[in-house]
Amino acid sequence: MNEWQHKGSFVIKFRPDTDPAQGRLDGRIEHVASGKTIRFRSFEELVEFLQGVLTQVREEFQQADTIAEEVVKPETAKVLAPDTSEFVKR
Repeated sequence: MNEWQHKGSFVIKFRPDTDPAQGRLDGRIEHVASGKTIRFRSFEELVEFLQGVLTQVREEFQQADTIAEEVVKPETAKVLAPDTSEFVKR
């Protein structure tokens, strides 16, 4: 499973009295990767949690992409090796 699939996974558990037709949503949601959990009592609370977690996950991926882009390419990198010329016998 790739990282996004894992970090974008949630478990949602609805209570028996949930009735979307009547506007009643009651349950618990857990973000699988972080373990963050809330109890929600409305669609708005559920969506607010999802938006917050997914925004954070997206920012983490963007930061990782930025770091990867900043890594110096091998052909332009300076080799940081000790000067061994004094050890070479002539």
